[in-house]
Amino acid sequence: MLIYKKIITSSCIALALFVTGCAQKPKTNRYPAIYHGKVDKNSYGYKKGLNEGCKTAKGTYTKNHTKFKNNVNYHEGWFEGRRKCQIAIW
Repeated sequence: MLIYKKIITSSCIALALFVTGCAQKPKTNRYPAIYHGKVDKNSYGYKKGLNEGCKTAKGTYTKNHTKFKNNVNYHEGWFEGRRKCQIAIW
């Protein structure tokens, strides 16, 4: 009887460690300002990103990678410019 208690106890501990070890890490938001409505569409960065995203959509790849990674306004402006200037192919 004692051996069964040890087996059950060790199985429960192993299961608990396995389940907690496989828990997913919470995802952090890379650009937290985007989801809180803090993108300033009148900023220089947004307008520059809009212009360069539009140029990219028209065939001339233009992107400032440093600003794209670090400036939320530029990042969102670039995607918006690319989206607005894409040629629809049906």
